[in-house]
Amino acid sequence: MARKKKRQIKRKKRKINLRKVLILILLVILFSMLLSNTYYENTEIDIIYFRNDNCRIAMNTDSIINEAIEAFGDKINVRIINAKLDESDPEDTEEVKQLREMYHVIGLPDLIINGKKFGKEFTRDNIFNEMCNNFIVKPGACL
Repeated sequence: MARKKKRQIKRKKRKINLRKVLILILLVILFSMLLSNTYYENTEIDIIYFRNDNCRIAMNTDSIINEAIEAFGDKINVRIINAKLDESDPEDTEEVKQLREMYHVIGLPDLIINGKKFGKEFTRDNIFNEMCNNFIVKPGACL
């Protein structure tokens, strides 16, 4: 008789423990889904654009960047940096020198998208595609 009661108690404990584990797993899943949706909806792309007024390629890239700012709106943060191209330009500030060194920027124009140097041809499609690839939830400009 005592053995039977012990078995029944063990079974009840297993059921209770299993329920607790399942509830805990469901809560973790639900909480992570809520956090991930909040994070993904607020995802923004950070862009550093090194340019110079005397650079012919930068003139074309300027129009692409301006189009991206209009198309992506507050989903992108663009920092435009006028950097030294030749001897007639003013010297870079210490901050610009540090950024150029950090991202290995030698020639202009140059783009840094989410901390990575953009290594493709500076065309509208290439730049927009690279921005879109960095979004988890794609904004309307990517569709």
